[in-house]
Amino acid sequence: ILNFRKRGNLWKEFYKKYPNSAGIIQFSRVGFNGKRNMALVYYEIRRDWKWGSGYFVLLKKLNNSWKIIDKNMIWIS
Repeated sequence: ILNFRKRGNLWKEFYKKYPNSAGIIQFSRVGFNGKRNMALVYYEIRRDWKWGSGYFVLLKKLNNSWKIIDKNMIWIS
């Protein structure tokens, strides 16, 4: 595992090891409403130190399946 926080620029090493990768995707824990039929999650995609974006996604449980009802980009670099 590459530790991007402790060492210098590891993106070249990352893409050497994973040449077809789209980058790194990170997810937050999921937050639910009281009825547990709506959920909010944050995720971000990073492809380099200067290329990434973060999103909030709102989901609703419909017919026992989770559906995205809104998605908002909150940052981009």
